[in-house]
Amino acid sequence: MRAMRDIGDPAVKKYILTDYQRRFFLTDRRWPSIISGWGTGKTMCGLQMGAILSMVYENNLGLVVRRKFTDLRDSTMKDFTRYTGIPVSSSAKEARVGSSVVLFRHADELTGKGVLQNVNLGWWMMEQAEEFPTDSQFTWLRGRLRREPLEISRFVPRDSVTGLCNRGSPFMRELTNKLIATPTRRGMIIANAHGHWWGWKNFIRTPIEDSMCVEATSFDNSGNLPADFIADLHRLERDAPRKYRQFVMNSHEDFDLEGAFWAKDVSLALSEGRVTNLPFDPALPVHTVWDFGIGEEDSTAIIFFQLCGKEIHIVDYYENNTEGMPFYAKILAEKLKGWIKGEDFAPVDVYRRSMQTGESLLTVAKKSGVIFRPLPKEKDKYLGIDRARGIFHRCWFDAKKTEFLIDALSHYQKERDDAHSTEAHPVFRSRALHDWSSHGADAFRSLSLAVEKKLGGSRMTANRVRQLQKQYGPPMVA
Repeated sequence: MRAMRDIGDPAVKKYILTDYQRRFFLTDRRWPSIISGWGTGKTMCGLQMGAILSMVYENNLGLVVRRKFTDLRDSTMKDFTRYTGIPVSSSAKEARVGSSVVLFRHADELTGKGVLQNVNLGWWMMEQAEEFPTDSQFTWLRGRLRREPLEISRFVPRDSVTGLCNRGSPFMRELTNKLIATPTRRGMIIANAHGHWWGWKNFIRTPIEDSMCVEATSFDNSGNLPADFIADLHRLERDAPRKYRQFVMNSHEDFDLEGAFWAKDVSLALSEGRVTNLPFDPALPVHTVWDFGIGEEDSTAIIFFQLCGKEIHIVDYYENNTEGMPFYAKILAEKLKGWIKGEDFAPVDVYRRSMQTGESLLTVAKKSGVIFRPLPKEKDKYLGIDRARGIFHRCWFDAKKTEFLIDALSHYQKERDDAHSTEAHPVFRSRALHDWSSHGADAFRSLSLAVEKKLGGSRMTANRVRQLQKQYGPPMVA
């Protein structure tokens, strides 16, 4: 059996294990994560931990996932060999660790028609998890962590672990003895700070059960980093302060806003106090504007808003995926209880017909009691982005109910050209990036179109209010 390189092995380099890295290795939580700055050793920790789990348990099966194949091939697979001394077959995209196997896959090989549909894993790791636009792959992986049995490998005698590493260290003995005493399955998240993304929500803001998150700044690992690198980080604070706060100081409030469309507009709304405990006007109708998701990873987004004079009050927001129109019609009815019903606006794809039934979304929605008012087709998406920017100064947001929407509007950005970008100088394509923020952003673009083309003023005419009351019943005011 090939011996894994220990983090204390001089063949790798002299490495001082930090307290936050020790916490990650020694945790007994099922879903440990490291969300930390540049140079904090998070990839090393995740790959080393995976290799250890593959060594300790007989016939274990591990999986390392990266969003893009090129990053998996050019970075992650090479890092695994560099940190463990174990070769990875580039053709098979797997490594043999004693009797165990470690698979290396990219996102498209998880939930499509790939070979991983029926695997039962003993451990997995998502590297650069912030690159995944939603938590759908994480959710899929959760259902795969069920390998049975976890038997102690014959290469790891219960009274000794000297065969595990090139040079058994007290820390490695402590770790492996713990794994031997309590067999464990583990799903690991490795990521950079990326604003209020799904990993921040699931592991920091409101941690899911049986999870933990280790956070660190680049300076927390300064004893293991080159002096010139540390010196340049201090220069970065002056040259690119927002990037410094995000990637060095691990700030979740400072997203790298280069390439973002509306980040400055959201920042202005925050500084001017337009994101607040928004008062609701029971005398005004509440309109909705929708964006429809297509496929498992695309969400349907609904913005609830009132027109108060020249102001646009965004009073609520809802987003979900993989649900049908009857479900959203029920959500609509629940949220509008106590409010005067306004118009329901939908983009032009409301006319799209189902390949299975031949019915359009417009027809299906009508059967569920939602009467959509279709918006005109946009010939140029970027004109829509500019139009939406033009209404930001009129928008007020309910801070609690629209938190996810505000995050989406902040993050909505151009697609990055990785082939020509560096960490210091990113290059962006002309098209918008399609990720988790796209659904709320597209709904907001439609809101600006509805205000401009359909509503215009602050209050509907009395005749239109009577029409709506006749259609939906009398207003219910709390």
